[in-house]
Amino acid sequence: MQLSISGNSSKNSKNYLRRIYNLWYEFENKVSNESKVANSLDKLEAQIQHNEADIETSWLDIEKKMLFTLDKHVIFNYLLTILKDVIVQEGITKLKSAELSN
Repeated sequence: MQLSISGNSSKNSKNYLRRIYNLWYEFENKVSNESKVANSLDKLEAQIQHNEADIETSWLDIEKKMLFTLDKHVIFNYLLTILKDVIVQEGITKLKSAELSN
């Protein structure tokens, strides 16, 4: 994300844009514990969306593989690891049921 602040912007607008940029940077780079948790939840939420979606229309092969790469996003937190395990198990169940129906 590139921060763009024109010379005509008010000081408050510049400060606001800078704050938004800093928060986004913190989130993307997992600088603080809060940003690590938020980033992890973002990844887990995406997997939950896949688990809830129709496997025939929304699961690409790479997305099936990504189900097994969530560890790196939660390794720092025991509770998030447990949540990840539940989400992954639901995904595995969905994949198995899709295989059985084919």
